[in-house]
Amino acid sequence: MSIVSPDRSRVGPGELLGLARSLLIYRVRPLRRRALGRFYASLLDPGMLAFDIGAHVGNHSHSLARLGLRCVAVE
Repeated sequence: MSIVSPDRSRVGPGELLGLARSLLIYRVRPLRRRALGRFYASLLDPGMLAFDIGAHVGNHSHSLARLGLRCVAVE
């Protein structure tokens, strides 16, 4: 099985390691996720539309969605 990027080029081991590193840094930090949730909850109400520009692996998008917001994420 090979992984292909949106522009149809092959994704190499270096890119996969980089993605795995980013997921570990941004997704496996529960205190940071809770802090993001508290911050966004103080600004936004459930059902509102939020944009995550430069979403990368989606840690902000994930926090927004957990609060019941509609989120558009763009990398």
